[in-house]
Amino acid sequence: MRGKDKLGRYSVSLALIGCGWIAHEVIFPTQTDAAFEIFLIPITLTAMIAGLGPAILSVSLATLLAWYFFLPPALSFNLDRNGALALLIFVASALLIACAVSLGRIRPSTT
Repeated sequence: MRGKDKLGRYSVSLALIGCGWIAHEVIFPTQTDAAFEIFLIPITLTAMIAGLGPAILSVSLATLLAWYFFLPPALSFNLDRNGALALLIFVASALLIACAVSLGRIRPSTT
């Protein structure tokens, strides 16, 4: 794989997560409690367009953004039991979606 192609694929991840962040701020400007499911859309699109590696980067970035900005207390990496459970469910769901979508991208069905 050429370096330019790899950089482009990972740039897709950054751009789509950025768009997800902007969408969240437009749709939910005052909500800060576990409203990070909107990041599943850019994660899915990243897996479809760029593959599994960039999708895992998207999951990582979305997790950090959700943890810092959306889980109480906001603007902190402190985490209570409920926040940890919500974050764990999000990460597991996002990784499952990313893997499933990228596998479909690699091996399209023959039917």
